Amino acid sequence: MNTATRCIILLACAAICTSNSPILNCRCVKNSDAVSRHLIARIKQLPPRWYCNREELIAVLKDGSEKCLAPNGRFAQAIKRYYRTQRAMTRQTSTTGPKTTAA
Repeated sequence: MNTATRCIILLACAAICTSNSPILNCRCVKNSDAVSRHLIARIKQLPPRWYCNREELIAVLKDGSEKCLAPNGRFAQAIKRYYRTQRAMTRQTSTTGPKTTAA
């Protein structure tokens, strides 16, 4: 095989290998210390993954934008605690349900 053929095969293999797989990085490059809690619609908590070795806490705001929070900060800990209790209360009320009596 001549050099030109080898180069073409190498470039074709590189193009195939890199075109199907997205570049995976951590989503949070810059973390905020706090966000106004009235603007938060929901919280996404991402555990460490094989391509990102740190926990990420993302606040999805009511306008659809996302802000990364420092997961070990006081504000983030308070938000996680709040959403954990809200989820527990929702589960508790959905499993017990309202009690009705037949007349």
